[in-house]
Amino acid sequence: MAPTPDPGAGRRARPVAGRRARDLLAEGCRATRARTALVPALYCPDVVAALGRAGLAVRYYDVAPGLGPPGAEAERELDDRSVLVWHHPFGCFQQPPAHAGVPVVEDACVALRTAVVQGLDHGDTELRVFSLRKEFAQPIGGVAFGRRAPALAPRLSPADREAADVWRKVRTRLRRSAEAGQAATRIAREHLGDRLSPATVSTPVLTQLPLVSAERDRVVRTLRDRGIAAWFWQERVPGAGNSTAPMAWELWRRLFLVPLPTEQTALQACLGELARVRLDPW
Repeated sequence: MAPTPDPGAGRRARPVAGRRARDLLAEGCRATRARTALVPALYCPDVVAALGRAGLAVRYYDVAPGLGPPGAEAERELDDRSVLVWHHPFGCFQQPPAHAGVPVVEDACVALRTAVVQGLDHGDTELRVFSLRKEFAQPIGGVAFGRRAPALAPRLSPADREAADVWRKVRTRLRRSAEAGQAATRIAREHLGDRLSPATVSTPVLTQLPLVSAERDRVVRTLRDRGIAAWFWQERVPGAGNSTAPMAWELWRRLFLVPLPTEQTALQACLGELARVRLDPW
């Protein structure tokens, strides 16, 4: 499959589109020839399973309080046979280690609009993967940027070709979508204050509102009954526990997510419902 052109990319490597961002992440990790993928302990179990299918063992690093960048927590676990999976959760861009000493694959599945607003230069990135399906409600689609992206093209199947069409469609309205998301994020921060994690303070575009509650399950049921698509990871990543990743363990019990609408009427309705349930400060 030919890489998807990126207008104005100059000397940067062209991005590559595929049907699923999850598969681009797994193939990107496998292409590094690492034996072990080091991933955050608060993470999507489906991606962990995809890494296993790609032939990698998985180890975990704990997350930082407030969903901030884990820093030394991750770097202590690295060795020369690892690939570091670096997460940009819910639109919050976290600067990856500059000198990790191992390949870095960035899971930015719901952070493309944040990247657009920040003007990030993908040319300095090894591999950063975005999801068109998750962030833009497309039926399929992931896109990978960075120096390692072109190497993924031969690994993709003919079925991935239609994802390039989805990427072209999203790209035409990307700037407008980013601006709408930025405006909605400012309003959400004004209304929710310390009910949003500290990692969201400087985030240009939140795609999900990361919220915590000691009554998480009841709150999520209540919100869903009121038409708000609240959700949480119902399963922990396999093999991680309180003794190995205590912060991730604690957050998993209380964290839930609410998609952030950009349309004003839907946004105000969402924030109104959140005001009626118990949210804990971070």
